[in-house]
Amino acid sequence: MSEEAAIVSGEVKPEELIISVDENKADVAEKKAADVKAIQSMWTDSWRPPDRRNAWQWAEGKTGITKIPYSPVPGRFSTVSSPWVKEPLETLTDPTCQTVQIVAGIQASKTLLMEVGASFITHAAPGPTLWLDQTDAEAADELDGRLKELWKHSPDIEGLIPGTTGVNRYKNKRNKVTFLNSMPFWCLGASNIKNLQRRSIRYIFGDETWQWPDGRMREALARLKSFGWLGNAMFSSQAGHVDDDTDKNFRAGTQEQWEFACINDKCKTVQPYLWENVEWSEDAKQSGEDGKPDSYDFDLVRQSARIVCPECGHEHDTSKTMILRQMNDERRGAGYRVMNHSAPSNHRSFHWNGMCSTPAGDLAVLYLQAKMAARKGDITELEIFYQKRLALPWQDSYEDFKFDIEPSEYELAEEWEREGMLTRGRKLITRPEEPYRDDFESEADYGEAKRSYDRTIKGGKRLRVMGVDCQRDHFWVVIRSSDKEGNSRLLFEGGGRDVEEPILTWEDLDKLQEQYEVDSRFVFVDAGHNTARVYEECGKRDWTATMGRGEGMFPHRTKLPNGQYNKVERIYAPVKKVSLGRGKTCRMHYFSNLHAKDILHRLRQNQDPSDGLTWEVPQGVSEGYLKQMDSEERVKKPNGKYQWEQIGARDNHLWDCEVLFVVFLSMMKMTGGDITTNAGEGRKTIEQPDPNA
Repeated sequence: MSEEAAIVSGEVKPEELIISVDENKADVAEKKAADVKAIQSMWTDSWRPPDRRNAWQWAEGKTGITKIPYSPVPGRFSTVSSPWVKEPLETLTDPTCQTVQIVAGIQASKTLLMEVGASFITHAAPGPTLWLDQTDAEAADELDGRLKELWKHSPDIEGLIPGTTGVNRYKNKRNKVTFLNSMPFWCLGASNIKNLQRRSIRYIFGDETWQWPDGRMREALARLKSFGWLGNAMFSSQAGHVDDDTDKNFRAGTQEQWEFACINDKCKTVQPYLWENVEWSEDAKQSGEDGKPDSYDFDLVRQSARIVCPECGHEHDTSKTMILRQMNDERRGAGYRVMNHSAPSNHRSFHWNGMCSTPAGDLAVLYLQAKMAARKGDITELEIFYQKRLALPWQDSYEDFKFDIEPSEYELAEEWEREGMLTRGRKLITRPEEPYRDDFESEADYGEAKRSYDRTIKGGKRLRVMGVDCQRDHFWVVIRSSDKEGNSRLLFEGGGRDVEEPILTWEDLDKLQEQYEVDSRFVFVDAGHNTARVYEECGKRDWTATMGRGEGMFPHRTKLPNGQYNKVERIYAPVKKVSLGRGKTCRMHYFSNLHAKDILHRLRQNQDPSDGLTWEVPQGVSEGYLKQMDSEERVKKPNGKYQWEQIGARDNHLWDCEVLFVVFLSMMKMTGGDITTNAGEGRKTIEQPDPNA
């Protein structure tokens, strides 16, 4: 229909047609103006000599990065306080280097380094660029919240950013920007495999690669093939786990370690930042009852912590910014040292940790808090410290995991004055000693003491746990005594078939329970073998059946003082009543094999009562027991998850019995702790003993 016919028919009013025509003219005019501006920019750029500076020199220049808007201290980009970013940024203009892997501590400029690098190539050497975070959502946040804001504060880039309205609005999307110099810039998630297919890319920037699924770095590198030697990939991350993709990519490169120079002018030794060289005042250690370290004076730790030079003994107070700058001053000798001289020249890797930018006192406080949690079996904070602060991939062979059992000064089955008990009122106390008449001057005093003792003991339970591992025709048993805090002593260990005193029948177990005065509810039996029979026998005796599972944690509901319920996660599942028929039941709990064995692995290292929760063994403990305590290892599976596996054909039955003691400690809230899930904070809370223990 013609415009005249549309007007005659009444479908279009004349004034609407005039407005439409005016709008079309405005769009055409705007597009022409934009085209003219683009052509003028191309013409000007074609006559401008190329920028021969490297990335950090450009960023520090007048038209580079004039402000870092999301920095705690906004200002111009400068390498004065972070000189370790220079060499990684220089690789972007090095035609002989195609792959860079950075492993660094948090808050040490590793992400900012890549953001500056991505900005530099947009100005100096544009090409199809792919920025990768773990997920699409994180990538979109990076683009909107950081990169675009940074580009607005770069005179060389600001004019290349397409607007969000007008004819160029289609060039400015949530996960992609097409700059006015025609350079495409994608910001996507590595978890989505589709993002690593089809596109031909010249530059790749990968952030926090420790979180990426296995194989994604390899997929990303495949996108560079079309550009040959011009392709460049820069990956940056905190440390993850030994032998993950980030660790492998770092070890395949040059492994360049940032080192500082001692500020003692008579020494000037260039050395790496090593945590073993950090010291703080011994007076900061605060001891509780029986010499057990309860805590630390963290203010004193923070004030006194120093990095000590192993050559001259000079103490570096890194809480002072000027001292840190002196230590990292390249003119004094600070810089990178290549640790892998056999690496290919086109694959460089760099490492620096949080000690080069964070005061040693702040790190010492975090470390000691993590160690205190680890003494109770929770290694999460210690793992985070190594990965995020020291930038070291986590493994179980660090100094915190050295394992050497030394017997304590007590005999097997010896009474322990610190042994705890659970009272009828469900309180954990130290079991009182029975009063003797000779200790009192009068019959009345003795009578009162005896009545008090009887009231306390009546209905109470010794904190003695009997862990039982069932085999086809015999049993293995461990009996442990615990104090009210979770420190423990081995009272009995034994089992097997071909031994001098085998444990072959359920009646043999009854005798052991009676001999060592173990309460029925504190007998834990592994139901992994001959499950139906275990349920039947446990039901008869009011024992607790258990079964290890592959789940990480199990959900529970706990009642709060206000009557509401809180969701928490524990290493064991809520009690399950297994029906045995005729109204009889068996009490049964599932538990996490991984977390329970992680906790045992931590506890078994300490036999010193003055150094946290103890896990003691007596003089004369059998060699077989000691061997079984080293019968499993923690391994990473192809799916990236960890689990404990038997080492060869070593017997691991007594190890499994000790795991059941850990489950008991968790139920008593002596170790492990509850993880609050509904608040989303991962907060650990301590509650009263579990009534199902």
